[in-house]
Amino acid sequence: MQSSTQWTFILIGLIVGVLILTAVISRTTQNREEVSDTPTEMSSEINQEDFDVSIQTILESGAPLDISASTISWTAQKQLVRTWIDTGTLALTSGALLMTGDAMLTGGAFVVDMSSLAVNATGMGRGNDQLRNHLLSADFFDSENYPRATFIITGVSFDERTEEGIDITRPMITGDMTIKGITQEITFPAMRSEDGGSTVFTADIVIDRSLFDIRFGSPSFFSNLGDNAIDDTFELRVRMVLAQ
Repeated sequence: MQSSTQWTFILIGLIVGVLILTAVISRTTQNREEVSDTPTEMSSEINQEDFDVSIQTILESGAPLDISASTISWTAQKQLVRTWIDTGTLALTSGALLMTGDAMLTGGAFVVDMSSLAVNATGMGRGNDQLRNHLLSADFFDSENYPRATFIITGVSFDERTEEGIDITRPMITGDMTIKGITQEITFPAMRSEDGGSTVFTADIVIDRSLFDIRFGSPSFFSNLGDNAIDDTFELRVRMVLAQ
């Protein structure tokens, strides 16, 4: 009888132990899931904050641009009708470059006001205001929801050489371009010159709009567009003038 009672207590103890262990494991798993979910939810916010801080840091510490003298012009055209060309301009709201003591470019950041988009000429020779309104709409740049575009220089290399060494007047620039809240890395050559005592950087930059989810008339997203197909790429001609 005593032996039977002992076995009963042992059995009950084992059952209680299993129940406690199961509860602990279940709670631990739940905690891990909650912890693992938290960084995922916060990561985009942290990255966006870091992104904005990076821009602000460069703008505050870099050599400021002369916004009134700096210019951005754009050119776009239809895919099949090569004579159909639209042109216009954009304006900077702020910008700065990071330079060494011998005027070697090392970094920079620019902020573009998308509402400043202007149309100088259209492929059909009229309808400038109509085209501007369309480009600012959700079909293209959606400036109401994405009022600015930004570019942060993340790397600069100097591949050209002179007899004295590397040619610091011809930098190859790599950076993060953000349009409509989408960031893509781009690389392009630039040239540094002096104009009236000011340091000037110029570049022709080709942008693939399909990478920024700008779909209207895009052959990357739609077929059978015919003459209505608009090139995925458009060109920015940039002239950045350092403030004296």
